[in-house]
Amino acid sequence: MKNFLVLLSFILIGEGGAFWVGNPASPTLYKTGFLFPGKKSLSLRAGYIADFIYDAKFQGEKIEMSTYAGIITLNVESVLDVYGVLGGSKLEKPNTYLPRRASWALGARIVIYQCCNFFVGGDVVYFYSDQKPEYFLIENVPATVNSNYAFQYNELQGAISLCYRCGAFLPYLGATYLSSQIQPSMATGVVDFSGEYVEFISLSTITNSLKLGMILGLSILSSKMLTLDVEGRFINQNAVNISGQIRF
Repeated sequence: MKNFLVLLSFILIGEGGAFWVGNPASPTLYKTGFLFPGKKSLSLRAGYIADFIYDAKFQGEKIEMSTYAGIITLNVESVLDVYGVLGGSKLEKPNTYLPRRASWALGARIVIYQCCNFFVGGDVVYFYSDQKPEYFLIENVPATVNSNYAFQYNELQGAISLCYRCGAFLPYLGATYLSSQIQPSMATGVVDFSGEYVEFISLSTITNSLKLGMILGLSILSSKMLTLDVEGRFINQNAVNISGQIRF
């Protein structure tokens, strides 16, 4: 039993993901907003993100993860975006149940070069989520986690991407570098399996094995102050992201 629970903890700790990158031209799309109509140097955007990782490709394990979050972005001089994200993330994998837990991110996006409708930009973001399993399934019987055992997921992602504007459509592509780690909050955990309390040993901190990836996305300007983004991430993971923002 103990050996099996150690195996479960190893499988569960092999979770991972990355986060939305966004269009490198987004800081330049609008010069003013209705909250600061007289200030072209400063504006705010608010939006919503739905992110789905359907294959994290983390150390050979197929992990799925979904994140729903709100985002607030401060734009400076139509060149720099500084943004914060707050929402909830949920991991899904066989024989393990994890409820949706709080997640947050802080990031910045800058336009490095612009020539007419061509843009080059960079993005860096830090993402965190505390994932606490509720139970494991052992022979189709739930083994409830009776401790504060959790996985602290930290990630730092950087990206360089290119964009070309075609009227209301802005396709973009780029390369990403992802450094992530998953650290157990405790050295051991306890589960209740059919009335028997069993202690299992946690494994040490692990990091992601695939660092480099790519993104491919499309932004649509739906009005003077609204944008819609659809983005896919590949190689180091398979994921899709849909987001919408309004500029103030």
